Amino acid sequence: MSRFRFRLAAPLRLARLRREELRRRLAEEIRREIELEEQIRRLREAGRGAAADVLARAPGGIGGDEFRQTAQVIEAARARAEILAREQRSVRQRLESARSELAGIGRRVQVLERLEREAHRAHRLALLKREQAEIDDLTLVRRGGSARGGRRER
Repeated sequence: MSRFRFRLAAPLRLARLRREELRRRLAEEIRREIELEEQIRRLREAGRGAAADVLARAPGGIGGDEFRQTAQVIEAARARAEILAREQRSVRQRLESARSELAGIGRRVQVLERLEREAHRAHRLALLKREQAEIDDLTLVRRGGSARGGRRER
C-alpha cells in the first residue's frame, strides 16, 4: 500500500506557520492598543484631577504661580496623551494590516487544506480500485479464467 504524500505539504505548512505568526502579532497589537487606551484615559483623568484639586483648595481663587503650575501639569498630560493617541492610531493601522493579511493567509490555508483532503480522497479511491482489481483478478483465476481478462475455454 503506497503512502499518501501531499505535493503541496510544504506550502501548507509554511502558510500555517505564517497564520500563527500573524495571530501572535495581532494579539500583541491588540494588547498594545488596550494599553495605550488605558494610558490615555489615565492622563486625561490626571489633567482633570489636577484642575479639580486646585479649585477645591482655593475656593476664593488661585494665585498666578499656582495657576501656571496647574496649567503646566494639565498641558503636559494633554501633550503626552496626544503623543499616545498618535501611537494608538499607528497601532490601529498595523492592526488593520495584520487583520487583512491574516484573512488572506487564512483563505490560503483553507484552500490548501481542501486540496489536501481532495488529494487524500483521490489517493484512497485509487488504492481501493487497485485492491478491487486485485481481488477481481484472484476471483477470475480461482474460477478458472485468466487474470488478463480472458476466460479459459472448457
